Amino acid sequence: IDTHKHRSSVVTLALGYMLGSRFVVGLGEKQERMEALTMGLSVIERLESNAEIDPIRRAWDYIRGWISSHIEHFRVDSHYDKKVVSPIYGRIEDSITYIIANDFRKAMYDGGFSPEKCLKGFRDKELILSGQKQSTQLKRIDGPPTRVVALQTEKSPWEDGT
Repeated sequence: IDTHKHRSSVVTLALGYMLGSRFVVGLGEKQERMEALTMGLSVIERLESNAEIDPIRRAWDYIRGWISSHIEHFRVDSHYDKKVVSPIYGRIEDSITYIIANDFRKAMYDGGFSPEKCLKGFRDKELILSGQKQSTQLKRIDGPPTRVVALQTEKSPWEDGT
């Protein structure tokens, strides 16, 4: 949070709070300054604590949620009779979710993540099935084999018992 942008935003927020306290609530100058300072420090503390959250963990939580909310777009090996909605994003077999690589990249971009950094982070945490240098593999979803990202979605190094 050491960036000029964050500091400027917190100062602007505190100034707005102080002016609002003065003209709307009618607080005295000393009290409005103290409350604005307290509010500004509180915002900075929250920004710092949010920055400490592992971005790979946030990405992992995001992609698992994305899969869950788009489950109708995946072929599921135990539900062959289940209707799959087009477009198909991949296949789920056992505890592995195979996401078509282009759809994985789009989902991560849409969530505000760098797909390449996420793939490396997932590989480092052993959450992705891949070769030594490859983050994708060939898999038949519908039609010819296509590049997929194979995620071990039942696994999480951040949760106990998984």
